Amino acid sequence: MEQMGELVGLQQQQVKAIGNLSSVVARSNEGIAVGLNMLGAAVRELGQGRKIPPLPSASSAIEDIELPAIPIRSLRNDAFEGESARRSVVRKPGPAPKAVDKPIVVNSYRDGKNHRKFYTMVQLPKALWEDFGFQGDDRVFIEREDGDTISIRRAEEGGVKLKKVTDTTVTIQTTRIGNVNFEVQRPKGSKGEIYLHA
Repeated sequence: MEQMGELVGLQQQQVKAIGNLSSVVARSNEGIAVGLNMLGAAVRELGQGRKIPPLPSASSAIEDIELPAIPIRSLRNDAFEGESARRSVVRKPGPAPKAVDKPIVVNSYRDGKNHRKFYTMVQLPKALWEDFGFQGDDRVFIEREDGDTISIRRAEEGGVKLKKVTDTTVTIQTTRIGNVNFEVQRPKGSKGEIYLHA
């Protein structure tokens, strides 16, 4: 009977020890191993008919276990810095063509010898010319499309040579588009081509 009482007391201590261990399972695998070793030793003592000494609590068994501190602030900062570095890789779009301060003038005048022939002059700001990807020595195709729309494209071969290039303006002259007269404030186009519409 005395051994039965000790066994009941041992079981109660085991239940208490397991309950204490369950609260720290996530913190330390080593604490669980210590508790299991102590439980096995107690069972062996009981099998040999020895008096079972009181078991220390699981919390005291792992008090000496030093867990490494987690540098949460450092990890968060590293994460933010990595995200910032990834965002900085995004490339910015190139500069868009600028609106002209003065209108682009398209002006035609009749040939003095042939009344059916017209000379058309197109004068553009040089900065705008370069914004559309043109250079001062480019040759171009200049054509009249639907209505009063004029297209200017870079010519790889042939084309029209620029009439005049200064530090501020580029002038094109052609006799192929007839009688056209208008002003343009905001030309459209892309690299290597410009569209002028009345």
